[in-house]
Formats: sequence, C-alpha cells, structure tokens
Amino acid sequence: MHEVRKTSKKAAITILLAELQGVNRRWTIITGVSWTLTIIFSLRAFQLGEVQTVAPLQALGVVLNVLVAFVLFKEREHRLQKLTAGVAVVAGAYLLTGV
Repeated sequence: MHEVRKTSKKAAITILLAELQGVNRRWTIITGVSWTLTIIFSLRAFQLGEVQTVAPLQALGVVLNVLVAFVLFKEREHRLQKLTAGVAVVAGAYLLTGV
C-alpha cells in the first residue's frame, strides 16, 4: 500500500509540473506577490482599524475584481450572474457596516 501512495504522489507532481509548463512565469510571480501583499495589508488594516470598517471594504474587493474583469479584460459572459453577485456583495458590505 505504501508503494501505491508514493507512485500517486509522484504522478500528481508530474501532472502539476506539466500544467505549469505553459504558464507565463512572470504572471505567476506577479500574482503570488500581489496575493502576499493583499494578505499583509489586510492583516495590518485589521490591526489598525475597526472591524466594522475594514471588513466591508475588504468585501468590496470582489466587486472591484468583477469590474476590472468586465472593463479591462472584456469578460462579457454570465453578466446577470455577475451583476447579481455584485449586488449581493454590496448589500452584505452595507449590512456589515451596521449603518
């Protein structure tokens, strides 16, 4: 049984490496750095600010991503689903503020 487990791990690593061959390494590094900075800045914001203020602003990042995808990357499919999700996020962010 131990032999099978080693083989499946090696196969999984081989598949992962094969998938990464076609990926632009520059964008992978940029994505990794930006996610790291996002986490660091989010943690710092929670340390310095009130949760009632920081959490809704962080939730609005989802809406910003949808807008960037729509405007810059011309993603036009599933518009109704994206609009509905955006409205739900904005409503949730409003409710989190406690206004």
